[in-house]
Amino acid sequence: MRLFVAATSVVTMSVLLIFASNTPPSGTAVPRSGKQQLWIKIVFGVDEQSAQWDGRLRITDGRILDSEPYCLERRDRLTGPSRGDNASSELSWTITSELEQTRKATFAVPTRGFLAKLDVTDDSQLHVTTQQGGFRVSVGSLKPGRPQAVLNGRATVERLGTSDLAWETESDDDFTTIDGILIPMPSVSVQVAVRGTIMK
Repeated sequence: MRLFVAATSVVTMSVLLIFASNTPPSGTAVPRSGKQQLWIKIVFGVDEQSAQWDGRLRITDGRILDSEPYCLERRDRLTGPSRGDNASSELSWTITSELEQTRKATFAVPTRGFLAKLDVTDDSQLHVTTQQGGFRVSVGSLKPGRPQAVLNGRATVERLGTSDLAWETESDDDFTTIDGILIPMPSVSVQVAVRGTIMK
């Protein structure tokens, strides 16, 4: 038995996503305000040069809720709110960007940095000061997944995902997104159809 596709040599695949219901689950929609919770990532040493980046992050009209290290070595320090701590408007660090030529080096890249979870608005300002210089950016100017170069390309600041509460429900429900809009989908049915011509 041989498989042929009529008129072409390419098998046409049709994937049909059929949603059985888009009725919102029982619960309360959470109204959106100007405030939003999101993560940012700041990376130093993008120019792959050794440097001391000790400094701090200060936010106007916002709070720092959490912080996590990014490619930091044992000698580096990140001081600020972490999971379970009280929120703050400042975060400080002691960071050196260089490739250690010893077995103690944890990462084979010179870049170092951190992630921070923020409670901010698009108008909130991030003020960063380091031993290599400082910069200021507004939250609204940051694009998710697109690092913004600062300090003549020696560092980057990037907006990551959001952690906004979309819907309060009494039970666990599935959610889907269409063009960035969260839609409650308590029941989803997916059907896949494959079309082709089989000839003996």
